[in-house]
Amino acid sequence: MAKYLMGCIGDDGGVWGLDASNVAFRYVGGGFVQPEPSQALAWLAVANEDNVWGLDAAGNLYRLVNTPFVPTPWPAIWHASVGSDGTVWGLDDQTPQHAYRLVNNQWQGVGGPNITQLFVGDANNVWALTGPGGWWGGPGQPLKWNGTGWTSITGPSLRWITVAFDDQSAWAQTSDNRTVHYDGTNWNVVATNTPDLFGICVGPSGAAYGWDFSRLWRLSAGRWSILSTPKGAAYAGIAADGTLLIGGGSPYRLTGYTTWSALPLGATVIDTLPVSAHSAYFLIPGQGYVSWAGQVWQRVTSNVALATLSAASDGTMWGTDASNKVYRWTGSSWAQQPGSLARVSAGSAAYACGVDPQGNLQYWTGSAWRPIAAPSPSGNLDAAIGSDATMYVVAKDNSVWVRVVPGDWERVQGVSLVQIDCADQHHVAGLTTGTTSNSIWQGGGGHDPLAPRSHLPPELERHAHVFCAPRPAAR
Repeated sequence: MAKYLMGCIGDDGGVWGLDASNVAFRYVGGGFVQPEPSQALAWLAVANEDNVWGLDAAGNLYRLVNTPFVPTPWPAIWHASVGSDGTVWGLDDQTPQHAYRLVNNQWQGVGGPNITQLFVGDANNVWALTGPGGWWGGPGQPLKWNGTGWTSITGPSLRWITVAFDDQSAWAQTSDNRTVHYDGTNWNVVATNTPDLFGICVGPSGAAYGWDFSRLWRLSAGRWSILSTPKGAAYAGIAADGTLLIGGGSPYRLTGYTTWSALPLGATVIDTLPVSAHSAYFLIPGQGYVSWAGQVWQRVTSNVALATLSAASDGTMWGTDASNKVYRWTGSSWAQQPGSLARVSAGSAAYACGVDPQGNLQYWTGSAWRPIAAPSPSGNLDAAIGSDATMYVVAKDNSVWVRVVPGDWERVQGVSLVQIDCADQHHVAGLTTGTTSNSIWQGGGGHDPLAPRSHLPPELERHAHVFCAPRPAAR
């Protein structure tokens, strides 16, 4: 089991964590973890995908920002495929079509029959289809590159073919609408009644997705079902670390179990090629492919060295320093505020709360901190407030309490925490107890945005407890 320093959640449902090696990471669909390792952090603050902040050990302020999109050095090609090791192959748009591999930024022809589709797992796992079909869908017969030429693989007539990056196995959709998986000898049926997809992609542990221009589909337990997206899906791609991208208009990335975030490309894309959370390629009509290096921690000029930090989705930020002095972000610098706090939480410009050095719960009135009655007489370790004034408290005995205005305090059963973060009534996360190992817990008012528990890596297994917000007290 791993050791974590804190857990955070945004109002968009994105769940984040900070591990003992000071690397911040997000949970994404299927329970996969995507680290953002460009800066070692000692504290993390999350409002939503567009507002993720951190502090390093010296108290310097950082913000997670997108890297620029850069044209690739590849010569013009109609369609490319990139392997998990960076190997690049491509197809031209001639009749018949020809396959190429990129060598020293030059396309090198590889010969063979009419190649209508191409997918690269890595340098040793390149698959293709040949036949009367085209990139718009078979029928076609499977081929595999053997290092010097193409080897025909006995199998059914296929519409689409792809490679799973984690184990480099081939997956395909047959012309009679089955989903099949090649085990090195045989094509095994994974699902029948496969929808009429325009393509498929397969991520870690057989996480399979397909698209039909207008919808994104997901394969689970032998059945295909529609996955909600912001604007449909004309193209999709998934990387070995679970990074899922969709195209068609602006590209989107799955940044949480139910959270999609638009990437700031500013152009329509017609193909998406993710390699990892920090390496992806997009095809722009008339421009060719551009590359993207994900996100990085960018230092923000700050006049105060902080020890803790909290961020709200309206841009409000509060922090405390090592001497328990309290600060509020003006947009360009930190302005000291009255009071003394060990922890502070920003819900919005109107709502803030905190815990003072003695463990007392404090609430911001707009000009000063006012003590308010806490639910536990033992004192408090942490407190958090959401944009809707929902408040959570972690007592010194590690019990967790919630108050939804105008209701009274109620204990959250079945969980013990040392730290908590709240975006609103429906989004709360925190850190469980444990000296050598712990976990990041998440819950919310009556719904669970996380993937099924069985899909989470063991070291990130959350408590199964998901609670509903209490009813307001009778007046």
